[in-house]
Amino acid sequence: MHDHVHNENGRDHTHDHAKASSRGILFGIKVGIGLNMTLFLSHLIVFFFFSGKSIAVLGASLENLAHGTVLIISYTLISLSQRPPTAKYTYGLKRLDAATPVFNAWVLSIIGIFIILEGTKRIINPREVIGWTMMLVAGLDITSNIVQFAVMRTHFRNETIKSIVVHIALDSAASLAVIIGGFMVYQFAFFGADGFAAVAIGLLSIGLALVFVRRSLPVFLARVPRGIHLTKVETYIRNFPGVTDIHELHIWPITHSMNSIDCHIVHAWSPDDADRLREQLRALLHKNFPIHHSVIQCETKKCAIAQEV
Repeated sequence: MHDHVHNENGRDHTHDHAKASSRGILFGIKVGIGLNMTLFLSHLIVFFFFSGKSIAVLGASLENLAHGTVLIISYTLISLSQRPPTAKYTYGLKRLDAATPVFNAWVLSIIGIFIILEGTKRIINPREVIGWTMMLVAGLDITSNIVQFAVMRTHFRNETIKSIVVHIALDSAASLAVIIGGFMVYQFAFFGADGFAAVAIGLLSIGLALVFVRRSLPVFLARVPRGIHLTKVETYIRNFPGVTDIHELHIWPITHSMNSIDCHIVHAWSPDDADRLREQLRALLHKNFPIHHSVIQCETKKCAIAQEV
């Protein structure tokens, strides 16, 4: 039997809180989209007309395009993930939460590789560029990142926002590299610094792509969620009064923020009290572990599956 007993008032309060949180998250993402796409276009204008076609400025422009695209993808998938369950998608589309970083990694990898290749060409064959424009562009990027962080910081517990904040941090590091490169050009006419700054942007983009993929793998591979130890949960259930055995124990993430447990327990309670046992155990698992969904099958003796094992 599935254990889905909830308090209606509590559930309504939780759902209202979740909706308010989602609206705040989506607002923060929309602010980020506006800022990054504006900077992408402005940096592109600077690249063609004011920077001497600095590859670092182009890299900064493409990084803003990547960040803006990442945010658009995130906004779309988060919106879709809020759709209610259907007969075909009984959890709704919540798992799109885990797909978001994969799409983002794909975008960042393509742009990162391109910037590295172009930056390497400029290191080998430097060309005269205008250093102060590099510093100006990077300074605007850091300012934009500060604004985005301020808007999103209250939702840092959300996994998508965590990924975006990591992106903001690495993007700021790339902007710092561009400022250093621009200073080297402006102060010492070291035009090769333009290429080195671009390569730094590309490497950080690829590094961020790897971070995104790493964050998604646990959900796709149904790994025991971070912060939950299978043996601790098993011991806790075994020590519960009346439980004599446990088998077919599985714990996995449905999304980054929703974990599920599925198990069979053998108990010495009266069959008529099985529902009460299941409800008590479900409530205590939720209280003591980050487990949000429980499917607990109560048995008075081991089932055929356990006996075969």
